[in-house]
Amino acid sequence: ISAPYENSNQSNNSLGDFILPNNISRFREQGGKIFLCHSKDDPVVPFIDFEKYKNNSVFLCSTSHRQNHMSRICKLAGIPCIYISEYSLNTRKQIVRTGTKNILLRFRRILWEYHQEKRQRAAIGSADGLQCNGVPTYEDYRKLNQNTILFFDSRMTKGMLATNKTIEDRFKRKQRKLRLIFSGRLITIKGADHLVRVCAELRKLGIKFEMSICGDGA
Repeated sequence: ISAPYENSNQSNNSLGDFILPNNISRFREQGGKIFLCHSKDDPVVPFIDFEKYKNNSVFLCSTSHRQNHMSRICKLAGIPCIYISEYSLNTRKQIVRTGTKNILLRFRRILWEYHQEKRQRAAIGSADGLQCNGVPTYEDYRKLNQNTILFFDSRMTKGMLATNKTIEDRFKRKQRKLRLIFSGRLITIKGADHLVRVCAELRKLGIKFEMSICGDGA
C-alpha cells in the first residue's frame, strides 16, 4: 500500500519532524522493497514514474486538488486506486466561511472549491473504490463509485462503550433526566450554534435535561 504525502510550500500540511535517515537498510529488512519517488515538477507524485508503482497492491489517496490525477496514473500502471474522502463540498464551504473574514477572498475561495469539486468528482468516478469518512461526504459521493464504503473514525474501543445491561439499568431509574454532552471546538462548523436552540426546544417540550459543554474556541 502506498500513500503519497504532501509537504510543499503551498500546502498547510506538514510532515512535522519526520526526516528520512541516511541509511534505510532497516526499513528494507522490515518492509521488503522500497521505492522513494520525487519530482521537482510535481509536489506529490511524478507522472513519468508511474511504472515504479506496479509493485504495489493498492494505492490510497486523499481527495484533494493535488491528487485528483492519481486515479488516471493508477489505471496506466494497472493497480487499484482508492480515494479517501473527509469533507463534502458543503463542509469545505463552511470551513471557508468560518475561516475567511474578507468577503472578496471568501468568494474567490468558494468559487475555487466549486472548480475543485468538478475535478474531484471525475477522479472519484474513475477510481476503483472510495472510503467516505462520515455521513455528509458519503451522501454526496456514494453514487459516483459503486465500491463506496461509509467509515466512522470514532477512535472508540470496545471497552469504552456501554453494554446493553448498562443501558437497560439507566432507563430503569425512576427520576430520569436527559443528559447531553457536547465535545468539540465552539465553532459553527462543529454545530455549537445549535446548542442554545436545542435547549430552548427541550424546555418548550417540558423535558428535564442537563447539558455539559466541553471545549473552547477555535
